[in-house]
Amino acid sequence: MGTVRRSFVLPEPLDKELDAVVELLKENKSTLVTRALAFYLDHLDLAVAKERARRFENGGRKSRNAAEIKESLEL
Repeated sequence: MGTVRRSFVLPEPLDKELDAVVELLKENKSTLVTRALAFYLDHLDLAVAKERARRFENGGRKSRNAAEIKESLEL
């Protein structure tokens, strides 16, 4: 897997907290921010999945079989 360089701005208190955690864990900022972002995105995925399941259980969407999905994707 490749990497990309990103530049972004952090509020000063968050940057100071990041510095403290980097020092405590003896990791570099890139590694720590990458792990934190991956964790957060996984958390969001789970929240979205739970919300979709809740809507489905409340009748918000009906299930579809494989043939219906295939047809909707024009496969």
